[in-house]
This record gives sequence, structure tokens and C-alpha cells, in this order.
Amino acid sequence: SIALLIVSLAALGVLVFAGSDLDANEFRALLARVTPGLILLLLLLSCANFVLRIGRWLWFTRTLGLAVPWRDNTSYYLSGFAMGVTPGRLGELIRLWQLRRYHGVTYHRALPLMIGDRIGDLVSVIVLALGAGLMTTGAPVPAAIAAAALALVANALLRHPGPLITAIDRLYGTVRRAPRLFAAARRTLKTGRDLFSARNSFITGLASLAAWFAECIAFFVLLSALDTGVTLSAATFVYSFATLIGALSFLPGGLGGFEATAVVMLGAYGVDLGSAAFATTIIRLTTLWFSVALGGAVLAWLLLGRKLVHG
Repeated sequence: SIALLIVSLAALGVLVFAGSDLDANEFRALLARVTPGLILLLLLLSCANFVLRIGRWLWFTRTLGLAVPWRDNTSYYLSGFAMGVTPGRLGELIRLWQLRRYHGVTYHRALPLMIGDRIGDLVSVIVLALGAGLMTTGAPVPAAIAAAALALVANALLRHPGPLITAIDRLYGTVRRAPRLFAAARRTLKTGRDLFSARNSFITGLASLAAWFAECIAFFVLLSALDTGVTLSAATFVYSFATLIGALSFLPGGLGGFEATAVVMLGAYGVDLGSAAFATTIIRLTTLWFSVALGGAVLAWLLLGRKLVHG
């Protein structure tokens, strides 16, 4: 089938790139373990991630008092996945463009949605990496601890933005340029602080943790199907830490950073290079590239539908 061909070519590409000495028979043996039922399960776990993150986005929207129908808002969030492989995922700002164009929500009112979304993802991945890292290695990972500290500081500053607003005022007093931009930054900080209350942080934090743990479970299920012997805690550590490294690299979709980190870490757990590269390829196809394909389809449907309605 076409799907099998795509999986095969992508997996072969990573194997060649990794310099694996996996022969054709070993590759076919690995591929035989990736059954349609397994692929379906991996995609369903990715969908669980999407649903929980959409729920968080809708909660943030409600907190900010934005009058946007939930069906439209859900479509906007999904469409942003199409831009998941842009540098720093900046292309996901298309969600805010749609809110402004079709519902009149100004950028300074909507921008806290993006900030809350990013911080929610970052903090949950850090917590999973720290927790799983402690379980598997008995010692915290310094890079994850540093990232956790930064995330906590960022959350505190966004909840109590006085120091940030003061810094913005002082910067404007120095440059004396773009007054509308500085005014918008102040309004954004004041508008978004309600998102980071203790109650909201707890509710959305649980949703974020569950969302990203679903993808860690998918990685564990895949590694188990490939008979690697990697435990759930180790799979969670590898997936979350590789995701964190990919995010901090600011490369499009974390491409390269995630893959290299995952393959190296799996090797440290005794997984051979060929199986590690193969597993990394499959999980990226069923998470990142699945989300990009889904987002692209939703975005095309939205843009075409709006064009037909509005001429």
C-alpha cells in the first residue's frame, strides 16, 4: 500500500543516514512487527494528545472571555499543526490570524493563548523528563532542571507581569520608537495574567501532562512491539527529553535534534542502532508528521470553505 511504501522509504532513509549496518532481512523483520493494528494504536494515542491540548486551548479561550464558537476554535487549533515544522513553530501564529480575521479578536488579546500553549507544552515535557529520568537513572538531568527553573520563572513573571511591564516601559524610554508595539506588549501581558492563576495552572497542567504522556506511551508500545526491552519509564525519559532538546534547538519541528537525541539515548539502553533509528522514524511519522498532515487537511478545508462562503 501507499502508506506502507511511505513508512518503508522514511525508515530506510533514517537508517542510511544513521549509518546502520542493518541488512534487508533485518529491516523486513522490523517492518513486519509494525502491523496495521499497531499503527492505528499509535495514531489514536496521538489523537489523545491532540484532544487534550485542544481542551487546554478552549479553556484558555474561555478564561480570556473570547467569544469564539468551540467548533471554529478547535479547527483553528488543528490547522496550526500544519505549521509545526516552521522555525520555532512560529507558523502556528496562523491560529491568531484566523481569530482576528473571522472573529475580530485582536492580536494582543489572543497572543496569551499562544504563550499559555507553549508554556504548557514545555513545562509538561520537562516534568515528564525529570520524573522519568529520576526513575531510570536515579539522578536528575541537569539540562532538564535548568529548563524547569526557567519555565517556573517564566510562569511566575507572566502571572505577576509588573517587572516585565516596567522593563518594557524602560526599554521604550530608551528607544522611543514603535509606541504601538510597546503598548500592545503591555496590553498582552495584562490580558494574559489570568491564564496563569494557580487554578488554571493546575487544571491545564494535568491536561498537558496527560497529553504528552500519551505520546510517551505510544513510544513505549512501539518499542515493545520491536522487542527492544525498553521499559515505560525509560521510553518516557527518552521521548520527553528528546522532545525537549528538539524544542530548545528551535529547529523546524525539532528535526534532527529529536532524532539524534532519541537514537543516542536508546543506544544507551542497549537498543541497536538499526532498531533505534527505525523506532524513531515510525514514532515521528505517527506523531509529528501525522499532526502536520492532519493540520494541513484542516487548514485547506478552512481556507477553501471561507473562500467559498465569502467569495
